[in-house]
Amino acid sequence: MLDLADAHSRAFPFAKSVTRIGVPSHRLDTICADLGLEELVLMKIDTQGAEEKVLRGAHKTLQGIGLIIIELSFVELYRSQPLFEQVYELLHDSGFRLRGIIDIMRDPSSGACLQVDAVFENGRICKRVGP
Repeated sequence: MLDLADAHSRAFPFAKSVTRIGVPSHRLDTICADLGLEELVLMKIDTQGAEEKVLRGAHKTLQGIGLIIIELSFVELYRSQPLFEQVYELLHDSGFRLRGIIDIMRDPSSGACLQVDAVFENGRICKRVGP
């Protein structure tokens, strides 16, 4: 959905856009309503910079999600993508709390942290046990 940004091309020169194709897209709230899902537990979001768009299209669906694993960037790897802070704030305002990082992608030459897979827990439906 988004073009590669300069930081992405510098860190990973082998990654490049080859062909653009059109695909239909739908809001998660629409898809989940059509499927009649009763209970949603885990959502994994890895949409190459479009994570905020996915979340904004899932306002109702998020109410039933217990955990989200989401790829978040600290630098712009895709043009005009929201960075960690923006998506964190959106999830926090939706009742989710950051519970951990399970993967870190680093710039191979500098070692700088570029992107993480973050785990968020829905404070409204998950009852935390322990510390």
